[in-house]
Amino acid sequence: MPGHMSAAIRAYPRLSCTGTAGWGTEFSYPVCPCSNETIDFTYQIWDEIADLFPSKYVHIGADEVEKDTWKSSATCAAFMKANNLKNANEIQSFFVKKMQEHMESKGKTVIAWDDVTDDKMDSKLKIMYWRDWVKDAPAKAAANNNQIIFTRWDLFYLSGSYSAEVLKNQLEFDLSREYPTDVTSKIMGFQGCVWTEEIPSEEIFELQVFPRLQALSETCWTNGTNLYSFNIRLKPHLEFLKANNIHYSN
Repeated sequence: MPGHMSAAIRAYPRLSCTGTAGWGTEFSYPVCPCSNETIDFTYQIWDEIADLFPSKYVHIGADEVEKDTWKSSATCAAFMKANNLKNANEIQSFFVKKMQEHMESKGKTVIAWDDVTDDKMDSKLKIMYWRDWVKDAPAKAAANNNQIIFTRWDLFYLSGSYSAEVLKNQLEFDLSREYPTDVTSKIMGFQGCVWTEEIPSEEIFELQVFPRLQALSETCWTNGTNLYSFNIRLKPHLEFLKANNIHYSN
């Protein structure tokens, strides 16, 4: 949230600034954070989640928010004036801060996608860096003293196309070669992501994930790995996968 909430908006159209679900240039309409009703709705959702799940961490999203419906909204214009906000990015920052404060009051640590680095952010927010084309996002997060979870799209999105080159690039990735110490010192760890809307079966899912998942563990916990040494260590893992009828890519 506030983007990627079209299912909620279809069920409760009043959550959108337009009163409808819809699609902008790239993404679905977000909820309208300029409305107290929307804020209350999101609080209620998170209150239920917090009660159901004991995890220390919660991820609120905040990626891929198309803000045109906010820019054309009289409600948001009044909201910006009342809260001394200059633009739609500041509306998003205001919303993220409200969600963060609410969840921290429940003892949770809050994570958001690195899209939040496009504007000011609280230093306690954990930043999940995925937008590999936004080169300065990690530096912005580090300069603001935010810790970073590294899940760069070009390296750690396992739902992309598989190839030996992709595997090699993932294995040979070295944080210290690409980022200065002030950034690397803020890295909490790595994460792989799999989005299944274009993965039609468990078999295809397994082919996407294995052996890239083993390669991810090498990136996280092994120094100085390469494709040759990885393939040697991989052999017993492939035997295990085969013995358990789990598909993998060669």
